[in-house]
Amino acid sequence: MNFSFLDNNVFKNTRFRITLLYILIITAITLIFNIVILSSINVDDNEINNIPPIDSSYNEDLKRNIVNARNQRANEQIGLSLLWLDAIILTAGGFGSYWLAKKTLEPLEKAHELQSQFVSDVSHELKTPLSTIQLESEILLRDPSSTKSEMKDVIQSNLEEARSLTSLTQMLLKLSQMDDDLKNSSVNLNEIVESRINRLPKEAIEYTSTKTFLASANETALDEIVTILIDNALKYRTSDNPVEVRIFREHRQAVLEVTNDSEEMSQETLDKLFDRFYRCDKARTRNNSQGGHGLGLSIAKKLVELMDASLSVRNEKYLVDNKPKYKTTFKVGFHFSK
Repeated sequence: MNFSFLDNNVFKNTRFRITLLYILIITAITLIFNIVILSSINVDDNEINNIPPIDSSYNEDLKRNIVNARNQRANEQIGLSLLWLDAIILTAGGFGSYWLAKKTLEPLEKAHELQSQFVSDVSHELKTPLSTIQLESEILLRDPSSTKSEMKDVIQSNLEEARSLTSLTQMLLKLSQMDDDLKNSSVNLNEIVESRINRLPKEAIEYTSTKTFLASANETALDEIVTILIDNALKYRTSDNPVEVRIFREHRQAVLEVTNDSEEMSQETLDKLFDRFYRCDKARTRNNSQGGHGLGLSIAKKLVELMDASLSVRNEKYLVDNKPKYKTTFKVGFHFSK
């Protein structure tokens, strides 16, 4: 059952409550302002005594009538002005209060929406392998004539699903344990990249570097980023061409670029690549069986932000024998260490 409409109602009711509270505060301030203004225009007895005498027989009555008439006229004029002013203030304040309440709740609504989506995605990712394990196990138990080979196949399949679940939980643990106060130090960018490349077949990577660069980064986080980007490039390349890994200087930054052959991707798709659990269509990859959980690039993006670095992606077209081809490049920019 979808309970998203309940969440919307909760935020809508909260928005109206906050708006009402703001309006009540504005109304109270306006009321106090009106009382102060109206009380200040009334003339006291001292002002009456300061009016020059006209005739002793009716001097006092005349002075009071003059003052009362002046007070009444002033009250009518100022009262009408205050009425219009109050109406404008309350109307503008009402709209302003609603807008302010909406802006106040927007970050909370967005965070709640992301959390709900995250829980939904995690549930979906867990449901698929668990359902597979349950179904295969039930079929095996119901078939008394199952051979040893069939049992072995089912156990092997269940182990693969279990490894998938283990990988997912490890990635989720990494996301939850990321320290917002990640400490940077002077790190040899070339050494980290070369250490990762040396674990792979030579024909899989084409590596170039203009010189040795010392970057301001966290060594553990940097190693994780390099691993994610290179593994992702190998997993989703659409040809046997090697993944290009380059290190160079650009705009006072040490830059790492990882490029692989790919299909054409729209800007909308590129913008979603760093979203949690987002994965391109498996049909676009050569290694369909190696599809991950869609968390690697999200982890890389978070680590880059914690190190005060930058991460971007682009999809470019090039020609081979007059035929259009495409490649995708992930670019990470690091500040130089001081």
